[in-house]
Amino acid sequence: MAEINSKTGYRYNELTPPVGLKHVVDKIWILETASVTGNDKHFHLTTDFTSTLIFIFPRNLKNTAIYLSGPNTQNVPFVISPHLIVIGYRFVTSAGHRLFGIDCELTINKGVNLAELIPGPLFNKVRLEAKNSKSIKNRISIINEFLRAQYEVKCSPAEDEISEMIGKMISSKGNIKLDDIYPGLDISPRQFQRKFHKRTGLSPKEFCRIVRFHNVTRKLMKDGFRHFDVLVESGYYDQSHYYREFKEFTGMLPGKYVTRQKKINLEKLI
Repeated sequence: MAEINSKTGYRYNELTPPVGLKHVVDKIWILETASVTGNDKHFHLTTDFTSTLIFIFPRNLKNTAIYLSGPNTQNVPFVISPHLIVIGYRFVTSAGHRLFGIDCELTINKGVNLAELIPGPLFNKVRLEAKNSKSIKNRISIINEFLRAQYEVKCSPAEDEISEMIGKMISSKGNIKLDDIYPGLDISPRQFQRKFHKRTGLSPKEFCRIVRFHNVTRKLMKDGFRHFDVLVESGYYDQSHYYREFKEFTGMLPGKYVTRQKKINLEKLI
């Protein structure tokens, strides 16, 4: 594992989820901060179309927190303190709903304490075992086992029209015409929209916009915002259309956003 960056004071890594969790977990990320004195650092979790289970471990092990965050239709403030370990499990779409039975509309742009979503004894068991573990590797193993158990108890195969359409929206990178898919559904468009909103926390249109924005922005971040051919290919009218959407979702224009993300070395969080 790489050393903590001496300039930024952070170390960020991503892990592929174990095979048994790939139906519900997209990726696992780990953020560590150096044990230095100073003020808290403020940044934002970017717009995202799915939810993330976040474990925050202060190195003194006081005030350990676990919460389910997102989906996000805007930047959500996030504070990084010195001497901190944060482990995030970015879920596949609707996995938060399936694992914890929560309507995802209740977690839009905010976090919900895991203690509110599972029985108290189970929450205390997971929190104490992860808190008292001696290494990040062991903490991840404990969290993996917890999520495997939740999956076995709570999740049935999600092969329905909602899941099928979520898959199509993601595979199309959000560039799909909703009016073309409604006639082929076994339920009315209104019923579909209501069920979709409960499952994802977003309307189908919002979901597609964020999926599209997320995919295009990841490409442009890697490219340094130099080649914009991908915008037209992804359904944007022009560069100004994308910039308007970028500012809507992040609160700033791309240049400022990239500078800020690179300054704290957290580009991968998008």
